[in-house]
Amino acid sequence: MVNGITPNVKDDQRENIIKVASQVFCKLGYRKATLEQICQSLGKVKSFVYYYFNSKEELFEAVVDAEVDRLRSEFEQIVTSSNPASQKLKLYTQKRMALIFQLANYFELTNNGVPINSALTEKLRRKYDKKEIEHIRMILEQGTQNGEFALKHVEFASVAYFTVLKGLEIPLFSDVESQGNLDQRIDDLLSIIFNGILSK
Repeated sequence: MVNGITPNVKDDQRENIIKVASQVFCKLGYRKATLEQICQSLGKVKSFVYYYFNSKEELFEAVVDAEVDRLRSEFEQIVTSSNPASQKLKLYTQKRMALIFQLANYFELTNNGVPINSALTEKLRRKYDKKEIEHIRMILEQGTQNGEFALKHVEFASVAYFTVLKGLEIPLFSDVESQGNLDQRIDDLLSIIFNGILSK
């Protein structure tokens, strides 16, 4: 027991703060959301939240961590499924972009594609880059081994695909029209990757 709070209760309280904060961040965005509003939604005083988190940034990072952890098991299921590698790549890309779309809501991407808090955005993105490249590598490696993909350097191709996805984030999510056509955009991307741009 710490400060009169048992570990299980403390964990439950922390998870509840993260859950409520996620709803507030998603509704208002990072810049407009305040700890006061989160506390009001919780029905708690600010000192209660400060017992678990030192700042709004730290709480926001916990919210993003929880969102990534929620989807990580789905990513693992995709990678380890019996689907063809090409199908895995499509499913993975859809899930991945769905996560980034969620973060775009949190960060309030403006119409010109500039995030409200670029430093925090990059800090969180870098945190997950290594694992993301590993997921892509596993899919491309399987596809190469079973003859679906003709890749000489899987490691390089993994980083290249990851770089393409990163480069598409701002164009995809800063445009409202693009958000409604996400699946089509992903299909177009995969078509270019699988078939190239040269006429046969």
